[in-house]
Amino acid sequence: MAENDLLIKIEADAKNATEAFDTIRERTDTLEESLGKVARVSGLIFASLTAEIGLATHAYAESEEESRRLNLTLQNQNIYSKALAESYKQQADAISKVTGIDDDAIVKGQTLLQTYIGQKAITEDLTLAAVNLGAKLGGDVSAGFEALGRAAQGNVRGLKQVGIEIEDGLTKQERLSRAVEIVNQKFANQAAGLNQGLGTYRNVIRAFDDIQKAIGERFAPIITLAFEKISSFLNYLKDSPRFVTFISGLLAAGTAVAGLTALVTAAVPVVLALAA
Repeated sequence: MAENDLLIKIEADAKNATEAFDTIRERTDTLEESLGKVARVSGLIFASLTAEIGLATHAYAESEEESRRLNLTLQNQNIYSKALAESYKQQADAISKVTGIDDDAIVKGQTLLQTYIGQKAITEDLTLAAVNLGAKLGGDVSAGFEALGRAAQGNVRGLKQVGIEIEDGLTKQERLSRAVEIVNQKFANQAAGLNQGLGTYRNVIRAFDDIQKAIGERFAPIITLAFEKISSFLNYLKDSPRFVTFISGLLAAGTAVAGLTALVTAAVPVVLALAA
């Protein structure tokens, strides 16, 4: 009787142990599944944030590039000052808010125009005329700036496309002033008119782009530092004969192995065919 009781107890303990292990396994599986979901969600969040930082930094880099080009052009004309460059950007920003046109595109146009008009400073009236003319010419901002620049030098073909005639006998400055006067009379609010109704989507794009640039500006110093460190490290490796020799050896070995593998792979069917 005692022996039967012992067997019953052992069986009961074994059953309880099995149930306990099953419970532990179920909880482990549940925990693993939960951790897997957390990992996937975290991965998606990390990828999204990384992508956003990349997009924002790229937007800021493009804006910074246009600013550098403007500054360089002003320096080449011997009229650069921080205040003048800032005034150009303020003009672009003010007109951008009314028209929905990217302010960097306007700054790019100002840079182009400056190469045509030399040391004359670009006023807001001149910038606005160029933007309105660009809208009239089909929406290409740079086209308006270029047409005014060419007109100042005597090439009024672009203005004639939109029905503007400039009288002969004017100086460079007079031609430009006359062109601006006529453009602002005939095509006032041309660009702003495209930013009405459904066209106001431009404002959404412009506002989003401004946010991207602001975010990118915050991360730019960190990313710049990272690039500098990576570049220094790669240059260090490049100047290290041992490292270059080591990598060259690996590449040579890898090429040899790959070639041998390809040769064997190609030869096997032939050998099997002959054997048959």
